[in-house]
Amino acid sequence: MAHSKQQVLQALRLADELGAKTATISAITVAEGLASYAHQFNIGRIIIGQNQTKTYHCGRSLVKLISHQDVNLDLILVNQSKKTSKRPGEHRLPSWDLTTLSSIDNRNGYLMAALGCSLVTVSLVALTRWFDLANVVMLYLLVIVFISARFGRAPGILASFLSVLSFDLFFVEPKLSFNVSDVQYLVTFAVMLLVSLIINNLAVGLRFQAQTARQREQQAISMSYLAQSLSAARKNDEIIDQATVWLIKHIASQAIVVMPNAEAKLTIVSESTVPAEFNWNVTRWVFDHNESAGLATNTLTANPMHYRALSTSNQVLGVLALMPDEVNTFIQPEQQRALDIAVAQITLALERVYYAKVAQTALIKAESERLRGTLLSALSHDIRTPITVLSGLAASLISQTLTIDEQQQLAIDIEQQANVIQRLVINILDYVSLQSGGMKLNKQWVSLEEIVGGNLRHLEHYLKTRQVQIDIPYDIEFIYTDELILSRILNNLLTNAINYTADDCSIAIKATLNPQQQYQITITDTGEGLPEGMEEQIFERFTRGSSESTTTGLGLGLALSRDLVEHLGGTLLANNVQPHGAQFVIVLPWQSLPDQHLLSNNLIPSR
Repeated sequence: MAHSKQQVLQALRLADELGAKTATISAITVAEGLASYAHQFNIGRIIIGQNQTKTYHCGRSLVKLISHQDVNLDLILVNQSKKTSKRPGEHRLPSWDLTTLSSIDNRNGYLMAALGCSLVTVSLVALTRWFDLANVVMLYLLVIVFISARFGRAPGILASFLSVLSFDLFFVEPKLSFNVSDVQYLVTFAVMLLVSLIINNLAVGLRFQAQTARQREQQAISMSYLAQSLSAARKNDEIIDQATVWLIKHIASQAIVVMPNAEAKLTIVSESTVPAEFNWNVTRWVFDHNESAGLATNTLTANPMHYRALSTSNQVLGVLALMPDEVNTFIQPEQQRALDIAVAQITLALERVYYAKVAQTALIKAESERLRGTLLSALSHDIRTPITVLSGLAASLISQTLTIDEQQQLAIDIEQQANVIQRLVINILDYVSLQSGGMKLNKQWVSLEEIVGGNLRHLEHYLKTRQVQIDIPYDIEFIYTDELILSRILNNLLTNAINYTADDCSIAIKATLNPQQQYQITITDTGEGLPEGMEEQIFERFTRGSSESTTTGLGLGLALSRDLVEHLGGTLLANNVQPHGAQFVIVLPWQSLPDQHLLSNNLIPSR
């Protein structure tokens, strides 16, 4: 070979770094492969560089052979130097790769070539009376075709020579001697050997193309599997697991992925074992410089591992370190090309997850800013009113001489406004606690009637002349739930009914077991009802009804109530009733009541 595999790989790497596109072409001849590639990609000019004049078939140079394939191609030959003068009688000997010639596959091929020729010879010697010499030659050619296609060039050449020698020794007079009685047989031997060698060359070429096609098919299948597995991954850990499994199966014996953590410190994120050859200094250099290093590169080549940066167009996401099984296989151009494609797919998958996180973070930040702005706007509107009232009431207490009845009324008014602010603050705190997961359930058997009564006593001043009807059957007087959360829900719904109904309206509270054996608590008012088509929209955050300008509130009460009901494992629905009014239905999971003696023993606390 004129160049080593390492030199070829370095040349390909240099071409890639300079922005060139490299390709591996499989063809019977170099000229045919180049011409076919030029036709396929509509290339009109080929630049050929060589340091010495080299001849190919029939003493013709590569330029002449390409011109013979396509006369329309523009061929430019550069860096051509004159032949070095040779002394008379000096010839350049061909270089032979003895390691390849003595490989296990070739040794098996040599053995099969000898056995094949021997079997044909023995069979034909026994049947020589029925076979002409022309048929004998055909059978030997059949053996040559089989050996060349199955075992390659060197065993095929050996089969060619053995066939000619066997044909001369056993079938040409005088037999069992390499002498010939007729000079014409020498022409027969020469033609037979020439045809054998041509058949060998063609069979080896077809064998090489078939092997290349199979390898590329397997590579395409494996790449397709890698792409599918990476596209299905949604987290970095899943991507790295799929990538390392594929790399260990197809590229190297060990694969390590290193990525920066939250503190920007490089850490190993793959679960594979770390070999002793792994070098953190090389890894850091590759990450900082966004270049490859180690084995099969031009940088830090003494390291036995191959380091590759997982980089996008604007940043480095991590470093991939590979420990190959066989260096000669790893540095093959096809293997390196497969690695390039795999690294590109892994980087693309990691980049997809990275930008998904960036987009999600930006979305959360934008939503947080929007909610904060909405909350501040609502607070500035709804807290201003009770604070203004409180300020006026306080000024009245200071500047005027009031009777006891007037002072008592002012105290009641101050308490009402303070309760308004308290409800706003409690709703905000409950909503934040629920969204952050800090609200824990404390379910126990409680009296539904006492929860309802406590809320009505707390809202007694706001009810004014409104009539409240309570219908709680004895068999569901006790309910298994979180008392504090259910009380907050009923308080919000009753406050909503008070805010959106006139003083002469009525409010009904009814508890039943629905046909699905669930607790159902219904709060119905006789007010104006819900705005048309807003039965679901009113449960959205900061959404309020049509009387927004006259009613204090952030629009969090109903949204918080639904979230709290769902936290208890139930549902909250709203609809209008005829002839007018709104109805809110709380549905909660049912649990059978414990034995009566448990109630009498006060195991269920009285609230």
